[in-house]
Parts: sequence; structure tokens; C-alpha cells
Amino acid sequence: TWSSGALRSSIIWGAFDAGAAAMACWWRRSTPSPRPRERRRVSRGSPVGVPRREAAIEDALKNKLADRAAKRELEAARAAKEIEEFSNEFLNAARKCFDLIDVDCSGTLTKLEIVEAVQTNETVVSFLRTCGEPNLQFLLQPKRLERALKVLDTSNDGEVDVDEWEEAINRGLAKRLQQMSEERARAARAAAAEDEEFSAEFLSMARQVFQMIDKDNSGTLVKQEIVEACVDINVASMAWNRH
Repeated sequence: TWSSGALRSSIIWGAFDAGAAAMACWWRRSTPSPRPRERRRVSRGSPVGVPRREAAIEDALKNKLADRAAKRELEAARAAKEIEEFSNEFLNAARKCFDLIDVDCSGTLTKLEIVEAVQTNETVVSFLRTCGEPNLQFLLQPKRLERALKVLDTSNDGEVDVDEWEEAINRGLAKRLQQMSEERARAARAAAAEDEEFSAEFLSMARQVFQMIDKDNSGTLVKQEIVEACVDINVASMAWNRH
């Protein structure tokens, strides 16, 4: 996310760059080139008035918003890849945790094995602490361990087998993915609000740029005013880059 200062700086320079450049390009497109013998009689060309100003500003804003949307699409693609990688890593860690607890390689976890693992194996403790499934997390708490085992042991045979473990793991993974989804939703709402703020300030700044270029306050821009403004922008940009 942008800081308010960085966002405003981007809007100001974007308005100068996009707004003025768009109006200059519009002037060049809408003003036919004079024939050689008529060149001396053409001085002001076709001025850029308020309707053209607004159209140019809207075009520039659409381009800016399209760029921002494209960046968010790339971020969404990266997020999807991160989710896939996270899921694979989570499931691999869960299997490793099961194997670390199952010291006799019987394919089931006894209460004694679980108690021993949560007291001595930091890898097991670290995974259970962040797995997202409450009953697996309760295995770390002596007072809650017995009840958690009863919930996990759906077959009531006194042990937690692979299928029962994976059921709990899948619940934990679903919770973690839900948390990640909620974080992405909050980020999307923030981005939408930022776009709205960006649009409002961009339009305001672009209109201010028009007024700055319109030195004679005529409500229209002629070629000389646009050329002088573009030169001023280039000079200011060069000075900014030196710093």
C-alpha cells in the first residue's frame, strides 16, 4: 500500500505527465498539418477547450487505473501460487509431524507417544501451535489433552490413526486458508478505496494542471501554452531526478 505522501506525489506527477501529455497528443491529432504554402498563416492551431480537456483527463485516468488493475492481477496470480505452495508445505509438515510422534511406526498415535512428543520435540510443538485446528493445539495443554484426544479419536479405539489425523489436519488447513482469504479480501477493499481516492485526486490535480497551463485564463489551451508547459515539466523532472 502507498503512504499518503507517496500517493499524492504519484498523483501530481501522473497528472502532469498523463494529463498534459494527453492534451498535447490530442492537440497534435486534432490539428491537421498545414500545407507548406499555408504554414505561415497558421499560428494558434485548434485550441484545447474544456470538453477536450475532460476527455483527455478521462482517457489518462482510465490508463492509470488499467495499469493499477494489471498490477493487482499479477499480485492475485502470485497470491494463488503462494496458496498452493502453502497448502503443499502445510500437508508435508503435517505428515512429518505424524511420523515424528509415531516413534514405533505403527501408523497410529497413542496418548503416551503424543505426551512424549509435545514435551521433547520442538518441531512437533511448532507445527501444532500454528496448525489452526483447536483440538490439535489442545494436545499442547495437559489439562485439555484428554478431551482433545477423545475428539480426534473418532473410532474410539484409544488411538489416533492416519485418517483421523488427516481429518483434523484438513480442518486446520481450511481454517488457515480462510484466514488468508479474509486477508486478501481486506487488501482488495483497501485497494478499491485507494483507487477511489486516486481517481478523485487525479481528476482534481489534472484540472489544476490545465489551469496552470492556461496562463491567459481563456479556458482553452493553445499550442504555445502546451509547449511551454511540457518544457517546464521536463526541466522540473530533470531537477527532481538530480536529487
